[in-house]
Formats: sequence, structure tokens, C-alpha cells
Amino acid sequence: MKTTNLNLPRTKQLTQFDESESSFLEFIRACKSKATKKTYTDSLNRFMGHEGYTSYDQLAKTDPKIIKEKFVHYNKYLHERFEHAEIRSNYFRPAINALELFLTQNDVEINFKKFKKQIPEQEQVSGDEPYTTEEIQDMLKDADIRSRALVLFLASNGVRGGSIWDYGNYLKFKHLKRFDDGCSRVLVYPGTKSQYPAFLTPEATQALTKYRDIRIANGEIIEADSPLFRNIFKKKQANRNVKPLTKASIDAILRRLAENIGVRKRADSPYKRHEKRTEYGFRIRWNTIMKNHEPPLNDNKIERMFSHSSKRLPLDKHYNKPEDMILHEEFDKAKAALTIDSTERMKVQLEDSKIKRDEFQELKKSVAELKEEAKTGKVIDAYIKQLLSEGKIDRTDIDPFTMTFSKRLHKLLDENPTITDLINKQLGYD
Repeated sequence: MKTTNLNLPRTKQLTQFDESESSFLEFIRACKSKATKKTYTDSLNRFMGHEGYTSYDQLAKTDPKIIKEKFVHYNKYLHERFEHAEIRSNYFRPAINALELFLTQNDVEINFKKFKKQIPEQEQVSGDEPYTTEEIQDMLKDADIRSRALVLFLASNGVRGGSIWDYGNYLKFKHLKRFDDGCSRVLVYPGTKSQYPAFLTPEATQALTKYRDIRIANGEIIEADSPLFRNIFKKKQANRNVKPLTKASIDAILRRLAENIGVRKRADSPYKRHEKRTEYGFRIRWNTIMKNHEPPLNDNKIERMFSHSSKRLPLDKHYNKPEDMILHEEFDKAKAALTIDSTERMKVQLEDSKIKRDEFQELKKSVAELKEEAKTGKVIDAYIKQLLSEGKIDRTDIDPFTMTFSKRLHKLLDENPTITDLINKQLGYD
């Protein structure tokens, strides 16, 4: 029998509900994602535990009027907790939606509109201040190898912490792809309709590689399905009990680092507002850097790398390139600005300068070749005019609607072998 444990609010009582009951199975089948299943199950269990239910089937068979009376009582209890800053306003909607879905799936009709109207206004839990580069540098001073890799990962691509571990779905090494320039691509929400590519700077890639190597050195066998970030392990025992790093652990790591440098204060209440959000401070920083970059970056590509509405890139001159390559080229322009360590940033800038110098030399070479081709073309044009004036050829031989320039030129050279020698002589290629 599969059971769910519930720690009831304001009590140490432990309640267990049988998840093999038919009423629960009807309910859980209607929850599409793992996150929704967990959130709705927890919300439903809290209601049942508070109102004294002992099983899902009991709730499904209860008179609708009694269920409504009990939810009126439960709703009042939630509002009291909200007024005492024990819960947030976002606690209400899952409580209502979970019970409503459970009853609907078990053919019990209750009107919840009144309760939805009573939901408190959504408050802003934390501010919209991004972390500064200097603050992240301070965080890294107290960070261990795993925390360092995690911080640089988030600073590099601004992904949500929940994308690293999403109720059983987690980032794996097979979702990582490295580029020749030291950057990496990671697939976020892989295998879902929300999948999108995000990128790591060379600095973040190096930190992640070092973290991986430490795990290998301590006995872990890294495979394609191994978690990108994992739970802690004892020295030389890394291959035991390998589990992906959970969202709760990610939040705890980031909160501790932020509190250590004084960016956040340890609040008496977990619902107290802070100017910087532990996780979204990285995300806001990434978006700010990309949107304010000079020269400006492509908005559609930024949104795609940020997992926003731009799901497809417009068909432009890059239409034949894979999406990874298109976005990597755009990310590459901002990787120096996203780099945290000053020395690493300078390395990126120097490498970019070298690439630009090489590109400039290639451009000079191409210009020189074009000039030579133009010079050759002028000689050919002059000789064609001479042949026309002497009556050796007529205009039908060079009619653009009859053949392309290339074909006309080759035909002319084939039929007049002396032309090649004459052209070479006039160009000084004796």
C-alpha cells in the first residue's frame, strides 16, 4: 500500500492516506505534471487532515453540503494564518483547486467561485533587485566546489532553480554539450514542450568540469544519466546513494551564501520580504545584462534563451543553421559581461580580440581578392567590347537571358583560346 505522510500545520500529528484508493487515482490522473501532482496532493491532504478525514474514499462519499461546510471552516483557518503572516496568498489557490479537482473527478459538484473571490491579493514576496557581479564574487569566496559550480551555472544562464530538479526530472550530463570556444549548452526542461537551450560561459563550464572531476576522483561513475548536480557525499564514497540535488537544497545553498555576505538577513518569518530573491537575483541579472548589452543583441534570441514566449527563431539569413549554433553565436557576444571573475573576464575579452583580429585579416584578404577579380573583370569587359566592335562575336553570345555570366565566360574562353593569354598578359601574369 502506497501512502502519503502529512505533517499537519500547527501540530505534530502524522496522518497517512492510502493512495491506492480509486477516488485518489481518479484525481491524480487529472494532474498533468509531476509538480502539479505533488502540489495538489499536499494541498488536498492538508485539508483532509485538518478536517478529520481518514481516507480519500470517505471524502468522495461525503454529502456535498457537509464538504462545503468543512471547507468554509478550513478557508477561515487559512485566512487567520494569512493575517498572522504564517502563509502567503499563493497558498489559497492550490487549496481550492486541489479539492475542486478531486471532487469533480469523483462526480461531486460544489461551487467554489465564492472561495476564489476571497483569495487575498497576490503580494510580492521579494524585490526585483539583481545580484551585482561584486556580490556574486563575494559569494564565491565562501563557496565549496559544488556551490561554486551552481552559482556560476545560474549566473551564466539565468535558469530557474526548479529546472535543475523538477519533481523527479533533473538535468543530466547527457543534456550538456561543449563548444570549441569553452562555452557549453544545456537543455533546460529536456524532453518537454518547454525545452529550450541555455548556455554556460567558459568560466561556468570550467567550474562544472572541476566539480565533475572531484566526483570521479572520489569514486562516482559519471554516465550520461548522472545528475549534473547531486547530493553531498563522503570522501572516496561518491558512488554510494547518488541522488540529484533537489530544489529545496538549491534554495538552501543560495540562501546561505546570500546571508553570509549580508545581501539577505535571516528573517524571523520565511515569508518576510527581501530586496533580493535568492534564486531570481541571478535570473534578473542575466536578463538585465542581455537586454542592456552594447551593441544591442537580438531580442527574439534573448527571449528564447530566457525561456519566454519566443519559441521559434525567425527565418533569417541563418535559416539553415541549428538553433544551438544560432543562439550560441548570440550568447558569445555577451559572455564577457556575464563572467564573474575579473581575470576570467579579461581572458574572454583577449580571446575575443584575437578572433576579431583574425577575422579582420581574413576580411582584408577577401577585399584584396575582390579587387583582383574586379581588375580581371574590367580587362575581360574591355576585350569583349573589342571583339564586338570587330564583329568576331555578336550580342546574342552574351545575352544574360541566354546563359549565365559564368557559362558565357567559359564558352567565350573555350571558343577563343587566345583570350586567356591576352588577359594574363594585360594583368601582368606573363
